[in-house]
Amino acid sequence: MRILVSEGSSLSAREAITALGRAGFGIEVCDPSGICLARFSRFVRRVHRCPHFASDPTAYYGFIRRLLATGRYAVLYPAHEQAYLFARQRSALAALAGVPVPSFDAIERVQGKAAMAATFESLGIPTPPTIVVQDEIAARAAATRIGCPCYVKADIGTASGTVWRVTDAPSLDHALARLRELGAFPNAAVVQGTAPGVLERVYALADRGHLVAAHAVQQITAGPRGGDVQKVSVERPAVRAHVARLVEALDWHGALSIDYLRDGSDGTERFVDLNPRLAEPGNAVLCGLDLPTLLVRLGLGEHIGDQPPGKIGVRTHMGLQAVMLPATRGGSRVEILRTIAALILSRGPFRSSRESLTPVWIDPPSVLPVGFVALSLLFSPATWQWLAARQVGSYALTEEAARAIREMPTDAG
Repeated sequence: MRILVSEGSSLSAREAITALGRAGFGIEVCDPSGICLARFSRFVRRVHRCPHFASDPTAYYGFIRRLLATGRYAVLYPAHEQAYLFARQRSALAALAGVPVPSFDAIERVQGKAAMAATFESLGIPTPPTIVVQDEIAARAAATRIGCPCYVKADIGTASGTVWRVTDAPSLDHALARLRELGAFPNAAVVQGTAPGVLERVYALADRGHLVAAHAVQQITAGPRGGDVQKVSVERPAVRAHVARLVEALDWHGALSIDYLRDGSDGTERFVDLNPRLAEPGNAVLCGLDLPTLLVRLGLGEHIGDQPPGKIGVRTHMGLQAVMLPATRGGSRVEILRTIAALILSRGPFRSSRESLTPVWIDPPSVLPVGFVALSLLFSPATWQWLAARQVGSYALTEEAARAIREMPTDAG
């Protein structure tokens, strides 16, 4: 059975490809780059060079639709922000292949930060103090009301590039200047307070409004642009209950991933972000919960039923992100070499931790991008910024792209 994966540059796509390949699916990938991360996998049969999703979503959609029209693919796998476009065109795409995405009405209630805040509030899902604003005057007033430190967030954005931590007047000025550059106003933005606790994430699948699988992890080490270098699986029944209520209210179908802060002193959670897709499923897979394969089964129209939870206490890491980490902190080449040695020898923080992104033992070509990044950083540690920006730029959803998708006729392509 052949699967078409919507992009091949993200960490989420790369982890999903490993799971789908091991499950026996034939995998082809669409990506604007011929040397995307997914290229370096024995499981990928072909990478189709496609239009850039964010720069021209209409051209990207037409490309995807033409591929599906060949009849070669059983399922279109929504690896990243393309899920928003696929939800908009769900009916047209479903005539060509299985597409496990929610309705566009449902995804619109959580895609933007403002809509997500309203949805969380209506369902009683706890968050830090949050104020939606439509102009700079309101944003300044909200920051004053919430107090510093706080966060200013663009309504639409991927990774940490559209979130700014505000600690004083100059940092607030900087955040608002960046919002102006992005054309955020008169559209919405969000000012959100902080909350105590550690960052955790829950990855979930729903079948027509019923939660069928959920997997929670706690971040051990933060990586470039807010991602996880290392994480550990945890059990969070209260979080699962919140997610179950959310997917039922939205009649959600497909995947979603939610970030929250958990206060260890009293066990309370405060939800801070939601992505309508399956983010970085590698830890769940190594815990025995194969979320990518389950998502494909949803795309095939199966009713998969409630899934048993994965194993708790499993530590995983991403070597590619770990190699970059010393450079992001201003570390020297010696520190980068020490990290590489620790990864190879499974020492230090990587003792009793499993590689989830580039598992060389089952997918030997996956070592090549790690080697390239390591050599680039040893030549010039400052290149980490270029490497991280290039990666996110391949799949990020911008405000302009979101607007174009909303305005796209549902029979486009």
